[in-house]
Amino acid sequence: MEPAPTPVCDRREAGRARDTPPGCGRLQGGEEAGPRPRRGRGRGGSSGIPGARHRGLDASGHLEAPGGGPTIGFHKTGEKSLQSFQLKGVPFSVYGNLAVKDCCINPHSPLLHLTESSKLEKGSLPGTDWTVFQINHSAYQPVKTPENLSPPISKGAFYATIIHDLGLHDGIQQVLFGNNLNFWLHKLIFIDAISFLSGKRLTLSLDRYILVDIDDIFVGKEGTRMNTNDVKEHGIPTDMGYAVAPHHSGVYPVHVQLYEAWKKVWNIKISSTEEYPHLKPARYRRGFIHKNIMVLPRQTCGLFTHTVFYKEYPGGPKELDKSIQGGELFLIVVLNPIGIFMTHLSNYGNDRLGLYTFVNLANFVQSWTNLRLQTLPPVQLAHKYFELFPDQKDPLWQDPCDDKHHRDIWSKGKTCDRLPKFLVIGPQKTGENFLCYD
Repeated sequence: MEPAPTPVCDRREAGRARDTPPGCGRLQGGEEAGPRPRRGRGRGGSSGIPGARHRGLDASGHLEAPGGGPTIGFHKTGEKSLQSFQLKGVPFSVYGNLAVKDCCINPHSPLLHLTESSKLEKGSLPGTDWTVFQINHSAYQPVKTPENLSPPISKGAFYATIIHDLGLHDGIQQVLFGNNLNFWLHKLIFIDAISFLSGKRLTLSLDRYILVDIDDIFVGKEGTRMNTNDVKEHGIPTDMGYAVAPHHSGVYPVHVQLYEAWKKVWNIKISSTEEYPHLKPARYRRGFIHKNIMVLPRQTCGLFTHTVFYKEYPGGPKELDKSIQGGELFLIVVLNPIGIFMTHLSNYGNDRLGLYTFVNLANFVQSWTNLRLQTLPPVQLAHKYFELFPDQKDPLWQDPCDDKHHRDIWSKGKTCDRLPKFLVIGPQKTGENFLCYD
């Protein structure tokens, strides 16, 4: 067997033994310190890339026969005790049901696009059911490697929790994960694996545009509101063509009078809402254009009117940090090219959680990804959005009565208790969609 290449991670740590390469792949602890592994059966799953057939690990832990195109596979052992087995026809062994502590990304992996490889992730990875692969051939390249395993297996061996089959063995490339996607770093590498194995046909751009709103500047608690002098003294722009409705009402479901007043009084060109087409799930939010006003999807970030003290954050401060460091807020930035986030004036007083959240989010994104964070003025941002998603320009009209949250923010003058007096459905002479009821 050829020796597997050793990855090099920029760990910036002193005192590392000279005979241990900085590949973060050697294990700590004595040889056979834990219970002796026994052979067992594993569970495998595979996710085929478009245009490719499925290929992965079968129920016995064997590599299935070649089926055509590249594949992403996930392996998880079916028993709770430590297991080990050798896959038929491939030069690596599998060890299951392990706890993993500390890991790093191989900077030489050709998979990496969105993921930055320069850091060591310290701490215990979630769960005790990890699978690691012992690599014995250069045809299988480590993508993510563990630093410590529990129980230890053998000293001096090289292991990886994600491996890339370069296709040298049978002409078919695949990526195997030793766990599911619950670990945030696996999500990043999964995105990169899809991009690489699809020949860049399914690749996300690295550009991310972010706009942070500050709500309730005039309607907060007395003593915390902005006033006319604040705006004049600090030169706060008020003519950027962007507005958000109080209590999020009227943007969607649409209140026509709001759009007409916005245009007539303030010449508003852009707004945003978290209600279209529905509040949840947030990943389905979209934009639309109505009355020549561009409406972009808006995201929450865990900061609300009464979220003002770090130690009193709902669920504890760790919940906020978890969202920033690989959690919900981080993934919103990763998966959306344009993000408008809702904060409130009160989030910038007291413990200044608004600043804390987005400064730390930017630092984490820059540390772990190759994303290019930037911003644009609201109107330019809206044009950029609809350049990326031109199919979203026409709004999807729905019945507000079908969504409780939509009913709650609907105009008080409208009701779900009676049928409309007048209803017209059909194409206009211009060919545009037309729906009107009174």
